Amino acid sequence: MTSRRSSPELILILVLVAFASACANVNERSSLDATAMPRPARAYLYGRFQLKPESAAQPSLFLQLTNMGTSEFMAIQFRNTPQQMYVVDVEPGQYEFTQLVSGSAMDVKVRTTNLRLPPRLSFMGQPFDVEAGRAYYVGDWFGAVSRDVDFYVVFASVKVRAGLYQIIYDYEASTSALRQLYPNLGAIETLPAWGRKDEAPRAYNRAIPFHWQLALEAKELPGRTRCCIARGAWSNRREPDA
Repeated sequence: MTSRRSSPELILILVLVAFASACANVNERSSLDATAMPRPARAYLYGRFQLKPESAAQPSLFLQLTNMGTSEFMAIQFRNTPQQMYVVDVEPGQYEFTQLVSGSAMDVKVRTTNLRLPPRLSFMGQPFDVEAGRAYYVGDWFGAVSRDVDFYVVFASVKVRAGLYQIIYDYEASTSALRQLYPNLGAIETLPAWGRKDEAPRAYNRAIPFHWQLALEAKELPGRTRCCIARGAWSNRREPDA
């Protein structure tokens, strides 16, 4: 008679398959290697996408970038890598940051919420055009993930929250860092993604009053998990004057 008992190795394989499925739905694009050589037919995007150091390891948090001409999209993962620059090559065209995305190795469902920004930073949620042979600064984005677990007699209550907590738009400083970290791309013309170089949006380098944009609560029972639908929220409090 065949046993129905699952081995630890099989469980691990199933978890990894679930995580791979989630990542496939997210369509993550990794940063180029620091030794990357320029490709004249491609456009380049650069900025920072960092995770707050004390953030939970799961779920992963991504920012989705959509090609407005083809509707294809890719996801940029927030990582705990201080000072690291994110650089990616894309097809020339028009792009827009459209959604925050959350995915977990323990949950195949990928959760999304439309990107919502305070008025002062609303330009970073607008479409921008990119041309071949140029590199465009798309800002420095900072995300956070919180996971709180309360244990009870027969179940555990898990609250997971993820979202943005700070955005910095500093074209000059980030462009200088790009040339230091990616010396082979030093000869490429750089531009702010939104506006001309001499009309770059004003630097905004302080924390903005975000609330969590993705939040969910789950009750974990022995052998199963019951979870509610993810919900989005953001702060509409008045920002302090510059």
